[in-house]
Amino acid sequence: MKKTILSVFAIIMLHAQSGISMESPEPSKAQLDALYEQAIAYRNAKETENAAEIFLQLSYRGNPKAMHNYAMLKYNNKEYDQAFQWFSIAAELGLSSSKKNIAQMKVMRQLPENARVMEDDKKIDLYLVVGSNREGHNLGPVFRMLNESQSSDLSHKNSFDQRTTTMDKNPCKEANVQHIVGDARTFSFNKYNIKSVYLERLPTFPEMSEISNSSNFDEIFTRKNNIIGNIIDNVALAMEPGALLEIELQPYTTTIPDMTADMREHCWRTNPFHGVFDLRKYLSLPKKVGAAQTRAQSEEMVSTKDKISSLIDLYVQQGVHIELKKMYKLPQISDYDLIKVRFLDEFRQITILTKDNLAENTDKITNIMENSILGALMADLSVMNSIPHIKKYLELNGFGNVTIQRTTSPRNGRKNVWLVTATKS
Repeated sequence: MKKTILSVFAIIMLHAQSGISMESPEPSKAQLDALYEQAIAYRNAKETENAAEIFLQLSYRGNPKAMHNYAMLKYNNKEYDQAFQWFSIAAELGLSSSKKNIAQMKVMRQLPENARVMEDDKKIDLYLVVGSNREGHNLGPVFRMLNESQSSDLSHKNSFDQRTTTMDKNPCKEANVQHIVGDARTFSFNKYNIKSVYLERLPTFPEMSEISNSSNFDEIFTRKNNIIGNIIDNVALAMEPGALLEIELQPYTTTIPDMTADMREHCWRTNPFHGVFDLRKYLSLPKKVGAAQTRAQSEEMVSTKDKISSLIDLYVQQGVHIELKKMYKLPQISDYDLIKVRFLDEFRQITILTKDNLAENTDKITNIMENSILGALMADLSVMNSIPHIKKYLELNGFGNVTIQRTTSPRNGRKNVWLVTATKS
């Protein structure tokens, strides 16, 4: 399998909230240090607006001293909620001066209502939602019809009986709520006792910019590139037996032409949360099984056709065809056939863009996948095919009572989501 290289497969990333993007070069440490010194100079010169702007930029990049200084500016302006938020993040990153300021705010009764302050000798019970900054997201027309409902609420104000702490790489969009800015793969939860954790529609594979230039298949599909698995490994360190893990699974998908059974098993072992298959063979099924096909291959194809049919039935029930009727002038075609025609058309578009120039057409491919029936179909098939492998993966990594079902999320109210639940053993 090590001879399999990137040139023989096209990676198509699917995610409802993010796509593949080319990033600009990261500033060097010397450049960031110079920015920090410039902000200090602005602060000393009482040019607080200029200082705050730079401190905030550096805070987003994880600089705890910048967070502390930004919090001080907010504190001096009597914006205590924001001051507490950034002092708290800096304190979590180990800055003792921020921790002292929080203690002083507590004495002065300047903390936000219901704020939880870390005690030296006691761990904080944490009801965590990872992948949320409490802001609504555009899921695209297909995913919106499939998943959104009137009861959907991504603010998580009422999740876990209003005990929620959200976590994201971005600052919170809500005021006076518990939120951690950080990467759940590496964040230290040693001061917390995680009672329950909900992983909300997280990436299942890194963006292309995060993957090395290796052409070796086995080096790309490794444990380190299993984002959800890495988060589970980290949060599990702070979970006691019986603590609840929930995953709202919306996988990225990778299509690998001419994928072998060994390749697929390797992918499932290292990252069962990610969707991997060769969709082409299922969209051009022969009417009769040829002599070259094994009975297992034939049964797999028939099973996949049945799954596709059941998924199209669900899409029709949820009204996905309504948008399509605006695009197609085919009054005699059934709703079921309309959806089938559409996803086959989207598949042809992807195939042409991939063959033409995958590197140049990545953004176009991602846009189609994030707003298409094909994208929903590949994500749903990925989960359906991976269910036994997800169960085995979690059981081998210290979790029991694993269930995987399509249901309404008990946290954000989205309907028709794939929900994985398990308890820490």
